[in-house]
Amino acid sequence: TAPPSFRAPNVTVVTEPSAEVAPPTPTYARSVVAAAYRAASVGDGLGRLDDLASRARKSALLPEVRLRATRYVDDRASVDALADQNRLSDSSSQNLGLEARLTFRLDRLAFADEEPGLERARLDVLSFRAKLAQKVLELLFKHHRARVISREPGPEREEAAVVSAELTAALDALTAGWFSRNPP
Repeated sequence: TAPPSFRAPNVTVVTEPSAEVAPPTPTYARSVVAAAYRAASVGDGLGRLDDLASRARKSALLPEVRLRATRYVDDRASVDALADQNRLSDSSSQNLGLEARLTFRLDRLAFADEEPGLERARLDVLSFRAKLAQKVLELLFKHHRARVISREPGPEREEAAVVSAELTAALDALTAGWFSRNPP
């Protein structure tokens, strides 16, 4: 035994966490991203754009219809210019003209005028989906790190627990509640 005046140096004992926090699996990460897509209504956005482009092309099979009605009024008065005749003649008539025009724009079968705008919208949706996936994955892995730190002893434990709760709320908002119903 050691003499009573002997003191052990300050040693920090690191204990193992009570339960190990498993990292998110790729399947779980994909599920979180898919839930965020559904919550943002961009899960089926490309399908709707494809439908719009298809309808724009199919519209070439239907003609443009133009109808026009015209009323012609003809009121004339004329004087004969001969010196020995003083004659004035007057004529009046009214006619109704109807016109119907059907125009087929078969060039739209190959390329519709709306397609550049639809392609731009498609690129915007893809860009938004990529940014959303990046944000969700970033938050998911920060959440995992905060959970790991919050289970280890040390001064950072309480702060990590708060950060974990904040990230849980953010992920829950991005996934419309899916994250809380399906915890990691």
